[in-house]
Amino acid sequence: MKAKRAEVSLPVRKDIPERMLERIKSAKPDEPRYEHYKRILRGEDVVTEVQAMALNDTAIVGVPGEVFVEYELEIREKSPYKYTFVSELANDSIGYVPIPKAYEEGGYEPTATVVAPNAGVKLTQSAINLLKEL
Repeated sequence: MKAKRAEVSLPVRKDIPERMLERIKSAKPDEPRYEHYKRILRGEDVVTEVQAMALNDTAIVGVPGEVFVEYELEIREKSPYKYTFVSELANDSIGYVPIPKAYEEGGYEPTATVVAPNAGVKLTQSAINLLKEL
């Protein structure tokens, strides 16, 4: 069994939707994500991690948050392993990770996320790099 992890720094969007700002600003110091929310309000990146593990011809990738399926498909397509499984919400919950086009189209997920449109691309590339390094 081979395994690797990588810390990844994802940009926070400059135009955080009002509904998200209200939630973030209402966080109380005793809440588990309080410090995370304060960093977002300061415009700091969301720092999280991606993991990859492989055994023979099968790999499992763990990504934080709820990523759009296009990212999962890209990870599988570019994986050097015959079978690659992507697990969301692995070790962190950073919210939705929409594809850039979704920010333009609107809808629930792009208005309920704090990560910038290029965050998913960065997260996906990190996962692909880990798979290739195993």
